[in-house]
Amino acid sequence: MKQIPLEYNRVEGLTSELPYLAKAHGYTGRFGKLRYFLRVIHNYLCYLIASKIPSGEFKLILYRSMGAKIGKRVVITSDVHIDPDWPELITIEDGVAVGPRAMFITHVRPLTEHTGRVPAYAAPVTIKRNAWIGSGVLIIAGVTVGEGAIVAAGAVVTKDVEPYTFVGGVPAKIIKTVPPISGQGAEEG
Repeated sequence: MKQIPLEYNRVEGLTSELPYLAKAHGYTGRFGKLRYFLRVIHNYLCYLIASKIPSGEFKLILYRSMGAKIGKRVVITSDVHIDPDWPELITIEDGVAVGPRAMFITHVRPLTEHTGRVPAYAAPVTIKRNAWIGSGVLIIAGVTVGEGAIVAAGAVVTKDVEPYTFVGGVPAKIIKTVPPISGQGAEEG
């Protein structure tokens, strides 16, 4: 798991945070802050619209335009939170279904008061082929949900989920293994 270390949040307003966040996202040069600011506006507008659309290709187009990598035959239902601050760290592979109000969080950035107690970082969230993410699931930065895995409604996923397992709870734990979808599995390319 590749983590991007972040500074702790100083909560001093947008003008003090903008240069740091622009640099953290790779926006440098004369117009780096402006380009980053426009990207933030774009991502939040796309997020607001996409999260309210029940499902469909237009929703996926909006999430992809934010930078999320989303495969084919993916269903993302309403009120799904694709982290608009680091969407480029989200990968959802082919055949994934995501239930309402699921959340994909790609960064942890606590206040300076928490320095040394809680790490500050951004890390990828990856959902492998044919996984099913239930309603209200929370997936934390740095987690990979394996191929064909099922995450029960309301689960909080803090660690990687093995392929073809059914997990649930807070924090999510293995409930049982599940068989691959007929005609699909590791042998399919």
